[in-house]
Amino acid sequence: LPFKCRTLAEAASADVEVREAPKPEGGKCEVLFPVGMPEQGFFDWVDHFVEQNPSYTELSDRKIAEWAIKSGIWKPKSPQGGGGGSNDKVEVKFGLPMLDDLSVRRVLAAISPTQQRNYIVPELRENLVSEARKEALARFGGPE
Repeated sequence: LPFKCRTLAEAASADVEVREAPKPEGGKCEVLFPVGMPEQGFFDWVDHFVEQNPSYTELSDRKIAEWAIKSGIWKPKSPQGGGGGSNDKVEVKFGLPMLDDLSVRRVLAAISPTQQRNYIVPELRENLVSEARKEALARFGGPE
């Protein structure tokens, strides 16, 4: 590779901010599966909710894409032009197999239930479909 990948442990203390994850009130974590209608401000509401409730972590394709871009990963332009995808299903095409095949999403889905955190899962279509919602909820050990 044309660069060096360093671990967090190797970072200079002046370059790192170590913070504890916010503790949920009452020791119980929440997972929110909001529902809404397309083109009716659903994702604006989610953005506002997370801004007002910083103890919630958003689990979504759009956050994965945002994280990748903020990490300096370059996203090639779509040959058809436009942004690609929608707010609900952002086109995640960076030319990197682990991002493009949604492996990152599967890893997050596997590890997020093990963390003591509040989550919001803004999947517009899936949250409206009962079976998909039950499947997502089952990952977190909640009732059906």
